[in-house]
Order: sequence, then structure tokens, then C-alpha cells
Amino acid sequence: MKLICKLCGTLLTLFIGSVIGNASADPLAIVPPVALTTQPVACTSVEQNFGPAPDDEARMAYWEGISGQYVSSLLATPQSTLTFTLAVPEDRRIFPNLTGHSVPYAMIVCYPTSQANTRADYPVDLEGERRVPHMQRNGDKPLWGDAAQRYPVLLYSHGLGGSPLSGAYLETITRFASHGYVVIAPFHGDPRFADVHLDGLDDMVNLFLRGGFDQLVEMQAIRPHSLSAALDMVLAHPDFRDHVDAARIGGFGTSLGGESMMLLAGAELTVGVIPRLHSRPIHKDPRVIAAVGYVPYFGQRLLPAFGDNQAGAAGVTMPFMAISGTADTTAPLGMTEQGVGRMAGSRYVVAIDGLPHTIRIEDLPDIYTWTLTFLDAHLKGDATARVKLARMNQVSGGAADSLLADYTAPSSAAGAAVEFYNTDLQHYFLTADTAEMAGIAAGSAGAGWRKTGYTINAGNLSGTPVCRFYGNPALNAAGIRMGPNSHFYTHSNTECEWVKNDPGWIYEGLAFSAFGAPDGACPLTQIPVMRAYNNDFAHNNSNHRYTTSREMYRSMLAAGWSGEGAVFCVAP
Repeated sequence: MKLICKLCGTLLTLFIGSVIGNASADPLAIVPPVALTTQPVACTSVEQNFGPAPDDEARMAYWEGISGQYVSSLLATPQSTLTFTLAVPEDRRIFPNLTGHSVPYAMIVCYPTSQANTRADYPVDLEGERRVPHMQRNGDKPLWGDAAQRYPVLLYSHGLGGSPLSGAYLETITRFASHGYVVIAPFHGDPRFADVHLDGLDDMVNLFLRGGFDQLVEMQAIRPHSLSAALDMVLAHPDFRDHVDAARIGGFGTSLGGESMMLLAGAELTVGVIPRLHSRPIHKDPRVIAAVGYVPYFGQRLLPAFGDNQAGAAGVTMPFMAISGTADTTAPLGMTEQGVGRMAGSRYVVAIDGLPHTIRIEDLPDIYTWTLTFLDAHLKGDATARVKLARMNQVSGGAADSLLADYTAPSSAAGAAVEFYNTDLQHYFLTADTAEMAGIAAGSAGAGWRKTGYTINAGNLSGTPVCRFYGNPALNAAGIRMGPNSHFYTHSNTECEWVKNDPGWIYEGLAFSAFGAPDGACPLTQIPVMRAYNNDFAHNNSNHRYTTSREMYRSMLAAGWSGEGAVFCVAP
């Protein structure tokens, strides 16, 4: 490969080969599953009178809101259960049937409790296999694991037609609580608003034939409103307000619950199909600062959840992780990738091989590991978790999982190096100079420049300088352009001095600070910045791209660029 000049190509090829070889052995690429915690969990009351629902199927009908029933009708001590009434917003374009109505809701809240908590578990099925742990009864107050601590909050949204007590939901709710979260899980009761299924194209066709599209929109749109109302109640409740951290609120949604998290983040919901697909924002709640969607519903090919080509997801800046299945036909992986690819903030797509639209017991270690690492990084602000998330590709053992898309934005926008792309030159450019950014936006660098949405942390205060060069486009005495009208960055002193001596490149000084990547590897506390080269030396059109995203790096290689591995490192 010829990177800078014909004479230096051989040496750089040898150097870059060693970088790539060492970088592939990243010790954080494959991580062990998170360990089970011994922290006990307790939950608020959902004590019920099972007389009207003597078997599991009948109970589930109430929990899930089937045939006009709802869990509130089974509550044995309604004064002990957390309930609220949602006044449907006055918006007939979104709620043509529900505007002006008030809808009752119930929820369960699970939280870390004391080792001394001797309150009995509460069985909710006939076999006694599904139990609400250490459930409060008869006006009991919460017994906290640490009464002086403010715990982070996880807003939990189950799938279409489910409930916090159905399927594997209760287990996942209590598992997250055991890791130190106060988990808020309302009973959505979706069939109260629309009798729909979203299992594939046939269901979409039947939906339109029955004229149920308006009901589908209402059912989807009311979910984020109910989640915010549940959050309002818990944050104000005297039993919880002094024990939760209102500045650290995250979300976890399964299937349609994943879509609900996107709507809370400001995504626009598809609300019309005639004369074309169009979308509208539904209800943004800025208190939710990071969320995970498990097999999240991003719609079907003919009916994306977030507008035409998922354009309604473009405004989402909240960090989001999608954990999807390669065999999922209800929430197809391709639709999820398309939607997440539209987002602007930190974003990830994890694929579990062969997973249909369900929760498999053998996948739980992978699900929890990805989710808890993400929440530690983007909800708790743990720098170690941010680095781990920016470098991990899979969880060892268990499911065959892989990272399909990733971007970890710098923890602070201050000092970030912003990437631009020129549609005419087909060149990438990186700058940490705010005046230069403003100039590019104003057109001082010529036409065709736009931000790509990718940034790199340039505020590495204890780092050392990165050299910046400009490929001089001026013509030499023979009328040949000297340089490629492109920029090049290096943290290597050897490479920096080398390029200074090439007449085709102009040394522009120090771009920003970073850390070295000896042998193409970064310390466990830093994130690698990888460099790709477009191989266009022959046309004097060399260009390089710098990225922390493994997905983006792979895509450049797939497009024919050469991978040069990690060339420097940055703080998270």
C-alpha cells in the first residue's frame, strides 16, 4: 500500500500489518457474562382476588387487558397497589377515539431490599413457580437495601399484549432490580385500545382490511404517555422519592416496549399511510437518558414504525441499544438496523444468532451483560463501562451474539473532534477547531461539506499532540498537483517527521491531544481510534477516515478501503 509517497509505501505496509494483527486480539472484544448478584429484591403489592380468574389463562387475560378486562378488577387491596389514571391528551389526530377519556393503570415497582427482609414471596400462578419476591402487603413500606442510597431508575415496558407478570417479564424485572435499579413496570393492557397482532405482513394486511390503523396508532401512542405518568407517580411518591435518583433514569423495553422507548426519546411514530407514509412526534420525556430495546419493534418493511425509511428516528440523540434476533420475523433485524442507523447519539445493534421473537433462557446471560454494560456506561456514567462497551464484540458462552452496529459518542461534546464528509470530493475531514467548524458550515471550505454525525474525543487533557497535515493541491513546476487536497493525522512522532519531509504535504501543526497505540493496541482504559485509507494514491486522491466505530471501520473495508488498525487512543 502507498500511503504518503511511493518511497515510503513498503515500510508503512509492514508497520500497518503489525497494527492490524495486534488490534484483532483486543482483550475486551469478548467479555464474560455478568455475575449473578446476591442482592435480594422486593416489590410493591399486586395482591389479587383470584376468584374471578381461577386458572392461569384467566389471570393472564386480566393482566394483559383482554376482552375489556384489566388487572385493576382483580386487586384485593387496591389501596396498597400503585395505580394512576391517565388523562388522554387532547389530540384527535393521534387519539381520535380516546381523546377526552381517562384510562386506569396499575404498576409494580421492584427494588433492592434488605437482607433482613422476611416478607413472603407472592405466587401469581397456580403452580407457584412465578413469584413476586418479598411483596409488600397491607400498607407495608419498602425495606431498602441501603436506606441512605438513591438508586437509579429503570422504566420497564413489556411487549404487545403482555404484562409485568406474564412470561419471562417478572424474572427480568427482578433481575434488573437485583443489580441495583428501582424498576417501574406498568401494566399497559394493550388490547384495551386495539385488538391487533404484529407477527408479520399478513397481520399488516388484515389490519388495514379491518380498518384498525387508527386504533393501532392510538395503542402505540398511549404507551409512552403511560410510562411517563408511572414515572411521575413514583418520583413523587413518599415511599420512593427520597430513595431514587431522578438524574439517572433509564429504560428497558421488549418488542413494542422497545418502540415505546424510542417514542419517549423523541422518535416520530408512523401515523398515516395515505397518500404516503408520514410520521409525527408523540411524547418525548427527557428524563429518560438511555434505553435498551430487546427484540425492539421498528415495524415491517411495508410499514416502518418511524415514518418513511425510518426518517422519524433521525432526531433521537438518547443513547440506545437494540438487542435483536437474526430469525425474528415480527421485529425484523433489518428494520432495526435501518432505524438505529438514523439515530444521532450513541447507538448499538447486537444480533443473537437464530433468535426468533421471544426470550430464550439460554440467552439471558448475554442479554443482561449487554444491557447492564450499556446502562453502566450511559446511565451511570461509568468510564470503565464506556470503554468496555466501545470495544466489546460479544459475550462468551451462551448465545452466539455479535455486534452489528456501534457508535460511542464522547462523554462530553466539549473539545470533540467533529467529522465532515464532502459529497463532491468524497473525502472525510476531522477537526476539533470550533471556528473551523463554523467556517465549514458557512461555506468557507467550499460546497459539498456536511457533518456525518460521528465525533471523537479530543479533550484528552493528559494526552500528547496529534500532528495534522494538508495535502497541498498546488501544481509543481511540471504542472502536476503536489498533494491530494486531503488531511492526514498521526500520533506517531516517526510518521509525523516523515510526512513533514514530503513536499506534497503541508504541516498544519497540532490538531488535538490523544494517546499512543503501541503496536496498534490501546490500554484497557482507552478507546481505539482506527484509520482507514482509500487506496487512491494513483490518482493523487488519498484520503483517510478516523473512527472509534467498529461498524464504520468494517464498512469502509467492505467498500475497498485499507484498514490501518488503531493509530491512537482516546479517553471515553
